[in-house]
Amino acid sequence: MNSQPFSIFKRKDGKYFYVSFKNDDGKYSCAKSTKQTKKDAAIRTAWEWQINGMPVKTKNGNVRVPISIKQSLSNVTVDDISYLCEQWIKKGFLKSYVLPETKAAIDFIQYMFEFWDYDKSPYVKEKLRKSHSIHKKHCFERTSKIKIHWQPYFQGRMLGDITREDLENFIDDMGDMFCPEIGLHKKIKGVNRC
Repeated sequence: MNSQPFSIFKRKDGKYFYVSFKNDDGKYSCAKSTKQTKKDAAIRTAWEWQINGMPVKTKNGNVRVPISIKQSLSNVTVDDISYLCEQWIKKGFLKSYVLPETKAAIDFIQYMFEFWDYDKSPYVKEKLRKSHSIHKKHCFERTSKIKIHWQPYFQGRMLGDITREDLENFIDDMGDMFCPEIGLHKKIKGVNRC
């Protein structure tokens, strides 16, 4: 079973791969040559047409005819979605995305609480392994700051959804009290916040 919203194939004794897109009713459209001799390149061309529309020659030159989003969603895979999201990020339609069952799909606040959990944190374990000083009181204070400042601001957001811009906005919203309270003294985008 083909999990992509199109079929890629070569015609008998042909040198180019052809693509046929699945219609809303599940049937395939007329095949169009991708002008590609390698299957990987033909698949990339098919996805480009899926995203940007299929090129069609007219009197005034080439135009792009959109392929229905509705028809493209049947039988789509996680890999397909990941590829499309990467393309949409490149085009500026998305800033970020989070796929289920990935490291980025953890709740941001939960991640922060686990990061500062003295008994479970890999960060704390590494500090202790290297004989660096880190104490339970310090971790408790960080957890308190998360509850007071970070949790109300980022509640319900996924780790992979947090962008540099989100952190910049958070720092700006916190104002002058941010650096002493939270302990961030690093430059972000070249601007010293403290």
